[in-house]
Order: sequence, then C-alpha cells, then structure tokens
Amino acid sequence: MPQEKILAIDDSEAILALLQTRVLPKAGYEPLIARNGQEGLILALTTKPDLILLDLELPDLSGLEILRTWQAKGLHVPVIMMTGHGSEQMAVEALRLGVRDYIVKPFTAEEILDSISRALAESRLRREKETLTAALQQRVQQLSVLYSAGQTVASVLDLDTLLRQIVDLSVSITGADEGYLALREGENGELYIKAAKNLGHKDVRRLRLKAHGDTFEQVLKTGQPLRVGSVSYTHLRAHETRHDLVCRLLLE
Repeated sequence: MPQEKILAIDDSEAILALLQTRVLPKAGYEPLIARNGQEGLILALTTKPDLILLDLELPDLSGLEILRTWQAKGLHVPVIMMTGHGSEQMAVEALRLGVRDYIVKPFTAEEILDSISRALAESRLRREKETLTAALQQRVQQLSVLYSAGQTVASVLDLDTLLRQIVDLSVSITGADEGYLALREGENGELYIKAAKNLGHKDVRRLRLKAHGDTFEQVLKTGQPLRVGSVSYTHLRAHETRHDLVCRLLLE
C-alpha cells in the first residue's frame, strides 16, 4: 500500500520541521509542507493529499479562507485545523467547512498522530465504500448486458449471427480493442476464425491458426478459461504471427 500523503500548512518553521522530519515519517506518512496559505492552497489542489494539517492564522490567508476556496473548487480532503488561539465561533465555522478536528498548539506528537489516525480511518472507510459501490455498479451493468444478450441469443437461429453477437458482447464487457472467436476443425488441429471485431483484416474467415504453444494447448485440452497479463507482440515465437497472439488472448 502506498504511503498516505499529509500536507502541513504552517508559517512556523519549528512545527514544520517537527512534522516533516520526526512525527510524520516515523508514523509511516509521506510529508508535504507549505509555508504560507497561497502555497498550501495550490499544493493541495495539485497533489491531492490524503489529509491536510492547516494553521488557522497564516501571514497571507486565513485557514477559513483557504477552506472556503477548497470547498468551492470541490476538494474533498480531511482537514485538521491547528491554532495557537481561537474562538468557539471560529471552531464552529471550521467544522461547518468540513474540518475533521481542531487541535491547539503546542501539541504533542501523540496528540497530532491520534487526530490524524481518526481522520484517516474515516477517509479509508469512505474510499472503501466508493470502491465497492463502483465495483457493484460495474457488476450490475455487466449482468444487465448479459441478460439482454441472453434474450437476443435465444432468439437467433443463424449460427454466424450468433457467433458475431458473442464476440461483440465479449469485447464490450472486457473493454478490449479487438477480439475474435476461433473454432478448431479438422484433423490437423487448425483454428478457423468464425467471427471477429475490429481485427482490421479484410477477410478474417480465411485466416488459419495452428494451435501450438503451451498456453494454446492448455486452453484447448482443458476447455477452461485462462487469463494471462502483460502479453506483448515482441514475445511472439519465430513461427507465430500477430494473429496467433490475438487468438491466444481470445481463448484465454
């Protein structure tokens, strides 16, 4: 898992040095620092940190001004406000603008790390929920496509049309640039392309592919799908062509 990035925005060199060299790295975080509000404002928008430690009073901009700008620009990053002084009214306004916690200077390493841990735990749960929701939506979409395709396939009597629809569906679901379906015929074990999509060949049905190679043979013998990643055209054997590779990938 990559290190979580924490941006500290403060005009105190002592606090920045403490956070950058001792507290954050030792806790496993990647520190980013900004010495004024404008620098921090831009850095947060360009680097998209996992959490921001923001001083309430900066020489050029106040922490509340920065929070309002981030909110207007749609930046949704947990923020912990740091201040040496402040009022209850400012604390309420900061919380209204999305601040997760409010810590008073001077603070100990344990205090700031506890605050960071609580804020990031909430963010991790939210990211996990978003990831699971996106995966579920993708799965529902795939099942909807399969259901529609199944109804269409059930009504198709022509074999060529059926095979073309199967290839189109496979390319659509996997997001592939191209694909084809090949069947083995005859005693010589050659593969005949029966349907294709986006291969860029004038007459793909005339292509004949020999089923050799460990991957090919495994798929053909077992009849089970096989997925192989990071295959490059430069890995072709001397006797193979680009279409041999495309066929292997389709079978896989």
